[in-house]
Amino acid sequence: MKETTRILVILTGGTICSLSGRSGKNKSAAKKTESYLADNYRASNSPFANLVAFDYRSLDTDVLSENMTAAVLYELLGIFKSEENIERTYAGVILLHGTDTLAYTSSFLSFALAGLSLPVCMVSAQLALKRKRRIEENGHTKVITEDEPSTNGYANFRAATELILNGIAPNVYAVYRNMDGKLLVHLGSHLLQCPNGSDDFHSRDEMIVPDPQNAVLAGVPFESGRAYYRQVKKEAGEVLLLHPHTNLNYAALDLHAYRAVIHGTYHSESVCIGRPSADQHAKQKEYYTLDMLKEEDRPYSMLSLLSACKERGIPLFLAPCDKKSFKYGTTANALKCGAIPLSCITLESAYAKALLGCMLGKRGKSLTLFMKKSIDLEFLPSASES
Repeated sequence: MKETTRILVILTGGTICSLSGRSGKNKSAAKKTESYLADNYRASNSPFANLVAFDYRSLDTDVLSENMTAAVLYELLGIFKSEENIERTYAGVILLHGTDTLAYTSSFLSFALAGLSLPVCMVSAQLALKRKRRIEENGHTKVITEDEPSTNGYANFRAATELILNGIAPNVYAVYRNMDGKLLVHLGSHLLQCPNGSDDFHSRDEMIVPDPQNAVLAGVPFESGRAYYRQVKKEAGEVLLLHPHTNLNYAALDLHAYRAVIHGTYHSESVCIGRPSADQHAKQKEYYTLDMLKEEDRPYSMLSLLSACKERGIPLFLAPCDKKSFKYGTTANALKCGAIPLSCITLESAYAKALLGCMLGKRGKSLTLFMKKSIDLEFLPSASES
């Protein structure tokens, strides 16, 4: 590679776009991040250090990823739409993003940008790139700004840059070095949320970069050739995401604003149905409807939510839920009463896909068809098949 190659860097905010102050609190500094990352990369021993140029775009206002909304995602897609020659101008895109909702945005972009002919690498950091600290010099206190030695942000940015320059296949990836030092690359549609109390990200088919000093991976091409991002609408409609837990009162939910429900499952892919009344239990029915349950169980039965969704024409998706291999009668009962299974998909991916579907104007049956159609390898093979 002799000619300068261009990479587009999009800054959204988050820890990687922040400066750690003397109080230990992060302060957004997205504009300064441009020089921090570029200067660090050009000073590195990378063979591409002087052969790449970075162009920068940013949101109107920096956003901490925990503040991400559909309106911000719409604005983010607007950056891609505004770059009419993006595929001819750039070798790839690096998108700087906070860690808290990284898995949701990665999944969303995997579907929205499907068919783009260049790779998009999501890059985050567990600590800010720079920190301020006080030093004593000639009897005077001086505040200096220096690199944060414990951050993985620089390593993640370098790896993303080199993956792009080394020709990783067009797709959306999350590039992140975990605290054990392993540099991992994840397909955006497979990335799982970072657990509470952890700074590590994982996905079931995560790819290890064997040499962090020269990041090379073939990657996985986009499955679909449809670039949905050009068709999104700002008025999306809401998607309700529910995590199952003991005593979840479905009767207390107001569904009037929602156009879809994504309902998670327990680890065995089960959900709460409730207990049949004594006379129904004696009949040993194959499955039970809401009116067959103990009255005190009905508000906490998912069948209560399913009934309310049917009244409003709202599809209710169970994710992940393998219709062919469920182990418990509760799940079978929910499916027979109309819940729609999404097999071998992450909950994050199911939610992001439903949100995109609503932003494309899909409702009811058209949304259901959209959810069941594979766009970017989101339907992983079951664990027994992998």
